[in-house]
Amino acid sequence: MKKFLAYIITFILLTGCVIQEQFVFDKDGSGEYSMAFNMDQIMGMGSDTDSTQKVVDTVITFASFLDEKKDSISQLSKEEQERLELLRPLTFVMNMNDSLQKFDMRLSYAFTSLDEIENFSEAVKAANIKELSELGMGGSSKDSTQSSEASDPSDDLFGSADAYTTKFSAKGFSRMITAEAREKLIKDKDTTSGSDAFDDAIIMRQVYKFPYKIKSVDNPNAKIHADFKGVEVEANMMQLNNNPDIFNIKVKFE
Repeated sequence: MKKFLAYIITFILLTGCVIQEQFVFDKDGSGEYSMAFNMDQIMGMGSDTDSTQKVVDTVITFASFLDEKKDSISQLSKEEQERLELLRPLTFVMNMNDSLQKFDMRLSYAFTSLDEIENFSEAVKAANIKELSELGMGGSSKDSTQSSEASDPSDDLFGSADAYTTKFSAKGFSRMITAEAREKLIKDKDTTSGSDAFDDAIIMRQVYKFPYKIKSVDNPNAKIHADFKGVEVEANMMQLNNNPDIFNIKVKFE
């Protein structure tokens, strides 16, 4: 899986795509966090050279996988079992259709409280640990070892949830970039020479859906949904690099 993710990330950086981060909240504070990628541009690039027409619809529900393999997993160490258990709330969906030039990928993570969101990136990484390979899923242990020694291109992408401080209650919602993430964006911009030609092709969208109606939003770039129970902010990578606070948002409920 890690090889596949690295392949996708490379294409994202070279061709651009829409990356949508979404929170769906219930009144008790539980909900679902997801990252979705629309990569239709990739399909368009290969349509003239590839005569084969492929249709791929893949759904991996890790909770079902863990239950199915529970006997094998019970033979592992306690530490390894705990690492695998991080996968339980994770679902992976991929839809690809050559004839329609469609390519979408989505990773979703169910949570009972916002504190669990920090497990998202760890769960994505855990999907490639050697125990999964031995059970018939994920990359090889060799790949896992090699990737631990090299820079992982998925760290920044799937670690986005850790880059913000997110709060939700019956009164309101807020999401603010952390000081560490802000400093990193500024540092990365300072160490790059000039503007990246692909930065404006990578669209970042953050979507929030609530069980309460919205009274006010402080981000001037935010778009409130028609039912007043959702809001989204969109910017390209260049805008984010120039303004790390562009996705900061505070929402008040009625």
